[in-house]
Amino acid sequence: MTNQVSHRDRDNEHKLFLALGHEMALIQNREQLDSLINGILKTTIGFSHSTIFVLNSEGREISNFLKDYGDTENRSQFSEIIFTGKIPFDQKINNLQQDSRHVIVDFDELVLSENVEPYLFDPGLSNDFRAYTFHLLQGKAVIGVWIILFRKEDVGDLKDTVLCSQIAVQLTSAVITIKTQEEIATRNKEREIIQSLNMDFATIREKKDLLKIVHYKLRSLFSFRHHWVATVNDDELTMSTFMQDTESKTKFHPKYKQVTYAKYPIADQVFNKVILAGEPQVFDLEQLIAREVIPEYLQINYESGIRKVVMQSLEIAGRFIGVWALCLGEEDEVDNNYLNVVKDIANQFSIAVGNIIANEIIQARQIEQELLLKLSYDITSIKDKKGLLQVIKVNLKKLFKFQNIVIMVLNQDDNTHDIFLSTDLEFTNENLARFSKGPVRLEYNDGYFNKVMEADGIVLFNLDKISDLTKQPACLQYLYNSGIRKRIGIALRDDSRNIGVLYINMEDHTEYSDHELELVKGVSWVYR
Repeated sequence: MTNQVSHRDRDNEHKLFLALGHEMALIQNREQLDSLINGILKTTIGFSHSTIFVLNSEGREISNFLKDYGDTENRSQFSEIIFTGKIPFDQKINNLQQDSRHVIVDFDELVLSENVEPYLFDPGLSNDFRAYTFHLLQGKAVIGVWIILFRKEDVGDLKDTVLCSQIAVQLTSAVITIKTQEEIATRNKEREIIQSLNMDFATIREKKDLLKIVHYKLRSLFSFRHHWVATVNDDELTMSTFMQDTESKTKFHPKYKQVTYAKYPIADQVFNKVILAGEPQVFDLEQLIAREVIPEYLQINYESGIRKVVMQSLEIAGRFIGVWALCLGEEDEVDNNYLNVVKDIANQFSIAVGNIIANEIIQARQIEQELLLKLSYDITSIKDKKGLLQVIKVNLKKLFKFQNIVIMVLNQDDNTHDIFLSTDLEFTNENLARFSKGPVRLEYNDGYFNKVMEADGIVLFNLDKISDLTKQPACLQYLYNSGIRKRIGIALRDDSRNIGVLYINMEDHTEYSDHELELVKGVSWVYR
């Protein structure tokens, strides 16, 4: 009789196993799996709570695979994520170094002792339940754990661990199927978004439109705090900020403006690495800080809460035009999929940036031509110095940056020159005399005026490179004490007759591009 019952039980188990196999073969998502576990399995086995924890692709954490499904009571029993540094349940996968800062739990010991505290939302629950755990194996690798809990007060216990081990095999297949389906859905979503992005990038002509697209579409693929773009300057040796995220926390940093307008060498230990790699590079700012090799543009990001930066080089037809940087916080993860998406859209993103640059150049040229025409027209109607001063202040500031402008004219004796006009109202013969404590004679051959008058083009003077300023003309000493460090001069001539010199005293740290210098030449012709 006992043998007949035993045979009948095994037959029922076999039928149950086949039925479960059929049900699991139909499972396509996590919700269906949760319904099966907390439906058929719960009724058959008699447990109180159950869930599955699965190791993530990076091997860094094991997460509750069903945390978003089931009833409230079921969700409340289990943790969401456990870092594998706390539970190295399969050393062949993780090869983790034991960290003395954490309590390391040996997984085999955990199973034997039925200690599932790390998996529980409230560790105290382990006193109320008897727990069983079963590995989910793909080949020889552990990819997850199936956990079932019986209430001790109900004298709950597992009668057939062999059957559960067989069910764990079926659960493994279901988990693999679900993850495969989710990966396919994710890839399809990514392809749709990337295709949409590429179409948008092709039509973009303004920075604000590019920022908007990145915010609303790219954030649906992965997380980041803010992003920025730096492009190559005319000198082809340095880079400067081209586009800065309006949501960037660095805008509250005291050095934000300085960094935004500064030029940084391409051949540093960050930009050059990105250029040479040709694919996304991840920079750990903590490591750069420790090695004391962090450039200023990353330093202010670190001090604003950024801990990782993903950088991608931007190229058009093989020509390097800049870099795109995505800035992340401590908890933001960067995996291979993240980097692949950045790489996939880099080409069209580069084209978008190139289109914006080209559009801005066209617009700038149109504005410049209009300003030069207006300047030429206004000059013809000037009757006095006051009118000329007003034209300079209003029109020239729209063309390029400067601290102030001085026009010096050659006197009739051809041996001296004098101040004709200055936007710095303090720059007068009287003030120069007080400054030098005596009469001031502005000689033709002062080493500056004559050099500009005899040159064919623009002459640049760097006052910081003058070895002994006390031996220089009083006007130069005055300018230096006023904070001027660089000035350019261009001769004003009428046909073959020398008229004087147009001096442009530049703002500190300002560098004129070749195009801006061409504008200076154009302006000098207007004033002749």
